[in-house]
Order: sequence, then C-alpha cells, then structure tokens
Amino acid sequence: MNNFYWPKMARDMREYCKICAVCQQAKNSTQKPYGLLHPLPIPSKPFSHLTVDFLTLPAIIDHVTKIHYSHVFTIAYRLTKYTLVLPLPDGYTADTLVSLFMSHVYPHFGYPLDIVTDNDTLFHSAV
Repeated sequence: MNNFYWPKMARDMREYCKICAVCQQAKNSTQKPYGLLHPLPIPSKPFSHLTVDFLTLPAIIDHVTKIHYSHVFTIAYRLTKYTLVLPLPDGYTADTLVSLFMSHVYPHFGYPLDIVTDNDTLFHSAV
C-alpha cells in the first residue's frame, strides 16, 4: 500500500470513531486493576479495635425532650462483637459524635487502638 493513503485513512478512522456509538461506549479502562481484598487482622485483646457506622432510620421523636432522631451511631468491637447503638439527632456533626464517644465509650473502655469506618462525608475535611 502506498504511504500517501495512510494520513487520509487515519483521519477517516478518527472521524468514524467519533460518531460510532459502539466505539464511544467500548473504551479501555486506564485505571490500574484492583488488588485482592485483605481481611482485617484479628485483635489481640478485647475492646481495643472497633468499627463505626451510621444507619438511617425512620424519624423518631423523644416526647420528653422533643428531639427528632433519624440516625443511629453504631460502635462495634471487632473481637467481642460488643455493640453500642446510640441515637443521633437530626443535623448531627462531628462534634456530636465526639461527645457521644467520650460519654459512652471512653469511660468504660478507654481509647481504642484503631477505629475502622467507611468513607463517610462527615469525616472529610472542609479545609
């Protein structure tokens, strides 16, 4: 084949790929493949490693304090599976979580060695 036709053929292929629906949908991923999941290590002593998560529930009203609760703050210790379930008021912040942690967890169990949580937007820095 003559080299004269290569630039025109390349241009025609690019133009065809721009309007072809299959070509636009079938793109190769540029992301590195994910590795295998690794389980968390088994804690060496009870109440030293915990997990934290938030659950959304139907709204509940405390008739005594008139506070609306719509979320639950769950704290589970990984070795013993001991779980604390604490109601959260509407519009809770990181300060609310810290005060709940310091009043319900720290006095009984002390500071944990590590805390595992999902990537909740509450823990993202605004700075």
